[in-house]
Amino acid sequence: MYELTSKQDQYRELMRVGWQWHQLKLLKWNGFAHNRKQLESGELALFCPACPQPGINAPQPAERNSDDPEWIYARSLAMDGNFKAEHLHPTSTGIGGCACTQHGCFVPHSIVDFQKGERYGN
Repeated sequence: MYELTSKQDQYRELMRVGWQWHQLKLLKWNGFAHNRKQLESGELALFCPACPQPGINAPQPAERNSDDPEWIYARSLAMDGNFKAEHLHPTSTGIGGCACTQHGCFVPHSIVDFQKGERYGN
């Protein structure tokens, strides 16, 4: 039987199992549970079902009613970053993302690595 020698080993194993569980849940939620289809970038992201998204739950801009106010089709997004995330991505100095301000769902394809950290760049 495998025996863990320290609390650090137990925490690392717990985090690994938690990550695997999360990955399996994402596969199941997005229809990849029972087939061996290769995943494309962004296919496991859950878009916000309540926010207006053209072509999904809101009409395309050319098909909108001109009498409707513009705020009906507006999305409110927040951007945030962690500039000290060396433990997550050893090659970068930080990560950032964009999420819906109303519901907290991350926007697909919005997570980035900050290669220069907190340095100001022109």
